[in-house]
Amino acid sequence: GGTPSTLRIEELRKILASPLPLPRRGDSDITERDSPPWEGLGEATLEANPDDLTEEYVQGLRTLPFNRVSIGIQSFHDRTLRLVGRRHTAQEAIDAVHRCQRMGLTNISIDLMYGLPGETLEDWTYSLEQAIALRVPHISAYHLTYEEGTRLWRMKEQGVVSPIDEEQS
Repeated sequence: GGTPSTLRIEELRKILASPLPLPRRGDSDITERDSPPWEGLGEATLEANPDDLTEEYVQGLRTLPFNRVSIGIQSFHDRTLRLVGRRHTAQEAIDAVHRCQRMGLTNISIDLMYGLPGETLEDWTYSLEQAIALRVPHISAYHLTYEEGTRLWRMKEQGVVSPIDEEQS
């Protein structure tokens, strides 16, 4: 869970080198693996924020066992990104995808959100078109949920933003 790209490459390397306790099959006891848990897996994904994917960071990822990066773009509208508290711009998100592709990380998934405050059908269509133009293998779309205690939840409670009508969403 979370966004592991907020960790430095050295921190990821240390975590990945640590023996991880895992339950044995059919048993609730915990045992340590003799081999890293990613050995033999077809896919190992790192979730990332676009602004974390600098050239140096992407180069570092290439030395780790990740063969897929999932980028939390959310929207290709700067006003929406600011509203939901994202640190990146639409152009920075596009640049992050291109940087990964150029540096050999081509198994990319991008996450988009729909049902964002003030979002129109045209806004959503534009975000989809931008995502498709990036020619990534996978696009995920998630409906915005207002989680209690978050900035957006407080804004909704204060009447600053309103959820999108369910039918429109």
